[in-house]
Amino acid sequence: MREVTIEHPNNEASALVAIHDHALLEAQGWDLAFWIASDEKPAAEALAALGRAKDGTWTVAQLRTKLSKSSTTKQAEDCETIARAGSWIYVIGSQFGSKKGVLQAKRHFFIRFNESQVRDMSVEIELTRAPFVLHRLVNDAIRARRLALIERNDTFIEETLKAGKSKKWAKLVDKGDHPINVEGAAFLPNGHILLGLRYPTTAAGHPILIEVERLDALFEGEDPRIAAVWIIDNIGSKAAPAGIRELDARGASIHVLTGELDNPGVPSGAPNEHVVIRVPPARKKTVHVKAKRIRKLPGGSNAEGLAVQDDGTVWYVHDDEQIRLAVAKL
Repeated sequence: MREVTIEHPNNEASALVAIHDHALLEAQGWDLAFWIASDEKPAAEALAALGRAKDGTWTVAQLRTKLSKSSTTKQAEDCETIARAGSWIYVIGSQFGSKKGVLQAKRHFFIRFNESQVRDMSVEIELTRAPFVLHRLVNDAIRARRLALIERNDTFIEETLKAGKSKKWAKLVDKGDHPINVEGAAFLPNGHILLGLRYPTTAAGHPILIEVERLDALFEGEDPRIAAVWIIDNIGSKAAPAGIRELDARGASIHVLTGELDNPGVPSGAPNEHVVIRVPPARKKTVHVKAKRIRKLPGGSNAEGLAVQDDGTVWYVHDDEQIRLAVAKL
């Protein structure tokens, strides 16, 4: 596995998705490029393009964004995943909180923009916040399916309820809830989006994915619908639960990056692994799938983004002090 390190003030990347627009690539002089996002900046300032010139040198170009008239100006941060639907790029917040134990409304955001409309690395984006809407929908969907979940760190919900007494979203948080941490996303062939949860996992330590219908409803102030809950039955264990770090869709194949939970008070220790699952031809409300292992990443790896090219080249991006890429073949 070959590694590339890019030194830049945007010195970390928490998500990675390939740029497809040929005009954009040509204008920048790149033969390969990715959209990346930082989880340490305000969401509207966190997007950039990581491009490779024909001579092999890499550069980072900040995406200058203008908020649409319908966008919120409220605080939004913690970009964790990027997904593509045609020429539309979606950036999704973690829906989680700080490690101190409070779930934060500013992390419950969604961005979309059209890649084909990027000019001179500028574009208008739509940014919406939907505090605890997805949290409520996911918890209700899991509860309706009577899925046994990993032990809960009660601090998150308790502290959130205290902080939210006067907030409009307070009614969307229940004492029996699990916090959710979204770190992966990919669109399915049917137009639904599959969201990968880093937390929670099942009680047996298996990763959970949430299939969401009508994600775009959030930009209209309406709620989407949970179409199905997926479980990867042969990844993770009770002793070493594995959460989702990122997803990338290639037709009916969904490439999945898994790893430890990084949730205070909940032990993990699962290694970084790249696996692939297939979209079942017919799906019920609860979907059980088995994964094929592609590779276990080197010990101590903290990869949290991946992108798979048509020729089978796989790019991983690590959560590090620099932008650190690793490249391998399927």
